Amino acid sequence: MDWAASGTTPWRTGLDEFGEPVPLLHVPLSLVQRPKECLEFADYTFARAFGRPIGSYPPRAVLWDYIKGRVEKAGVRGWVRFRTPVREIDYSGKNGKSR
Repeated sequence: MDWAASGTTPWRTGLDEFGEPVPLLHVPLSLVQRPKECLEFADYTFARAFGRPIGSYPPRAVLWDYIKGRVEKAGVRGWVRFRTPVREIDYSGKNGKSR
């Protein structure tokens, strides 16, 4: 499993293998529905990622490459678990950690 593609969320939902409700996502368009300026990370611009300016509405494949590049740059992939339901998070102010 890897990072999910963005899509639109209809009113209908389904259940995953854990019995958790999830929206039935579909990706009917090949373009991102928001301008890149709304999606861009402040410390990792599209121009920096691709070495040149790109259009305001990039194809989904370009956005996918951008997000993968940002994840690799930050080194956070090992901290993410997919296909894992989260039901509760507690934060401890004593040690500054969540469990």
